[in-house]
Amino acid sequence: SEWWFIDGERLICRNAEGDDANYVLDSILVENHYKYCNNFLWPVLHDLPQFAHYSEQERLCYKAFNSGIAFRLRNIDKDANAFFVNDYQFALMPNLLKHSTESFVFWHIPWPKYVRPEHVDAMAELATGLLHANVVGFHTEEYRQNFFNFVTDHMHQFNVQTSDHTIKLIDRTSCKSHSTKFVSAPLGIDSEHWSDLANLGSLRQQAL
Repeated sequence: SEWWFIDGERLICRNAEGDDANYVLDSILVENHYKYCNNFLWPVLHDLPQFAHYSEQERLCYKAFNSGIAFRLRNIDKDANAFFVNDYQFALMPNLLKHSTESFVFWHIPWPKYVRPEHVDAMAELATGLLHANVVGFHTEEYRQNFFNFVTDHMHQFNVQTSDHTIKLIDRTSCKSHSTKFVSAPLGIDSEHWSDLANLGSLRQQAL
């Protein structure tokens, strides 16, 4: 298995043995990608649209950044049959990789309850990416439901069918379908497990 991550202006691929392969990224592309993530997506996703700054150039760089990484993954890591995508910086990746592999996403920030009309198109772009993953994990049931509501209310170009925690996406033009399972998986420790473990007599004796 390999772990891909961004360090400054470098795309780094690290394998299980700890060996790194480095690929230089365009500095302007990286800068505008992070601006779009931090200045626009972050406040919108946290239900703070009044603090969001939208730039069409930054959005185009965000899309180009995702496309460039997807291209490298497809052409460098040809043997990979599944990808784990972590968070909103790479939200377009499942859609870009859909023809060659499975993808799994953990979305570690909220999905907003309300999206302003002027922000719907940009958010639908992210949602389309997630809807082409095989499994998407949200922190809470509330965030998952917010996402389902957004898809139902705004993504009319698709026939969206929901069943339990699964969305079936049907493209009206091509009639192709894809199902994505959404799960609520909050991070944190299992406090009950550790409390029970701490109260075991053998462990208490060892601690004394």
